[in-house]
Amino acid sequence: MSALEKLGNAMRQEWRADAACVGAFRNGDEFVDVGDEETARDLIRRYCWVCPVVGMCREVAEQGA
Repeated sequence: MSALEKLGNAMRQEWRADAACVGAFRNGDEFVDVGDEETARDLIRRYCWVCPVVGMCREVAEQGA
């Protein structure tokens, strides 16, 4: 799968609307370029552990890695 196809697939993920982190940026939480491990752990605890779609999210992240 090409990078363009991966991007297209990522943009068609309706399940993202159910993610616990939707709107997190409005609370000042950023998931890109997290600088320290403690902040990353805190984000994971507050969002990922309670998220109903974390499995799908992780699958997309692993495909893009």
